[in-house]
Amino acid sequence: MILLSQQLKQRLNLEIREYEEEVNMAYVTSMEESGIKKGIEKGVIQVAKRMIQLGKSDKEIAEATDLSPEAIAELRGQD
Repeated sequence: MILLSQQLKQRLNLEIREYEEEVNMAYVTSMEESGIKKGIEKGVIQVAKRMIQLGKSDKEIAEATDLSPEAIAELRGQD
């Protein structure tokens, strides 16, 4: 990973914003993409935990969340 100085970060962000305006599309950086992915994963875990609380079967949880049987068993062990 390359670390940029604050000045270079600001310049890069400005150039990205200008480019976005030119092509009228949003650019998602790899850091933003990573954050979005982590947020989705946390949401899936929360849904699975709630389904466990509601007494849903592992099969139902797997179908709704695409979690593996091992991941569901691990969540059940956390309660």
